[in-house]
Amino acid sequence: MKKHLLYATLFLSIGACQKEKVTEDTTIPASNSTTVAAESSMSTINIAAIKSAGQSELVNLNLATKKQQLTPIPSYVMGSVLFIPNALSIGYAGADSAFHLVNLLTGKPVKDFPIPGDGVVSQTVVNTKSNTLIGWQHDNQEHFIVTFNLATGNVIAKNRIDGVNDINSCSHFYRQETNTYYIISGDQKLLSVDPDNGTLKKSVPLEWMLNNVAYDSKQHRIIGIYYSPETHKNNIVTLDAENGMVISNTELLEQNDYYGCVSEYDGITKSYLMVTANNELLFVDNTTGTIKKRFSLDFNITEFCFWR
Repeated sequence: MKKHLLYATLFLSIGACQKEKVTEDTTIPASNSTTVAAESSMSTINIAAIKSAGQSELVNLNLATKKQQLTPIPSYVMGSVLFIPNALSIGYAGADSAFHLVNLLTGKPVKDFPIPGDGVVSQTVVNTKSNTLIGWQHDNQEHFIVTFNLATGNVIAKNRIDGVNDINSCSHFYRQETNTYYIISGDQKLLSVDPDNGTLKKSVPLEWMLNNVAYDSKQHRIIGIYYSPETHKNNIVTLDAENGMVISNTELLEQNDYYGCVSEYDGITKSYLMVTANNELLFVDNTTGTIKKRFSLDFNITEFCFWR
């Protein structure tokens, strides 16, 4: 099944709350100490996500204990969800033109602040060093990179980005070491931007339009999925985030469907995380396309991040 996403700012609204069962299904037997350690690391992950089905909820799920913390929310903007490790919180932009921070363990609000302009911010990232939120904003037919102080909610910078008509949803990431915000444009270019002044540092043409982009910050690589019209299969590709050079490109084995805007990269298990249309969380070897492990979630996820 082909899955291709172009940028759109969506409000997802919602209805009522119930806890769901979570089961685990191991697909690769633990045959040596390395595999055992990797599978143990997989089970220590907490999934922080938006759960959809009826009423939307923020959910924090521990894969080992199956314990969930559920917090109902009225609506959110696609591409605005992010994990804030400094505060152990999840943040999202709501349809009420405000950004909300919620404690993952208690479900209690941490902070809310208004979003100026058109009241929408998406494609968000966090700078943990400066405690700032960086995101994309479309205001009065123009595109901006906007930076908020997470402690006060104040706008620190708002810079217009010229020459970009649209962007590919959920293809954004941030490199804190160089203070660079990355996003893939609608014309298939990897853009790197200085969020402090809006300067376009680099524009790199890509061979494919990647969906569900995940960032490997340790090795400065991006992993994503594209549909191959030649094979009618989904491929998983790894690129150098600096120059777009292909590191690996292989067919995504045993899986042809997936949810958009639901992906992460885990450097500890060296796995690309994605969720199937059957609500299975997959740990995928991005160099071979093989599935290392499956976790059955038994609920719909529209966006997620993870933490240990």
